[in-house]
Amino acid sequence: MDPAAWPGFYPGVEHVQLLDGHESLRLGTRFETNLAGQDVFASVQEFEPMTRIAWGGYPKAR
Repeated sequence: MDPAAWPGFYPGVEHVQLLDGHESLRLGTRFETNLAGQDVFASVQEFEPMTRIAWGGYPKAR
């Protein structure tokens, strides 16, 4: 639930920046991240606190 902690347990993630004023992850939260060197926009698609999260996204245009 703490996006700042993702780099510690999710290999390849360098940072996570929540968008739209969100302060924590929840269903529908949009965010930017860098995954394996690729900047991406993403959003939370499924969310069950402390159990599961699914998200999807697409590369940011350069």
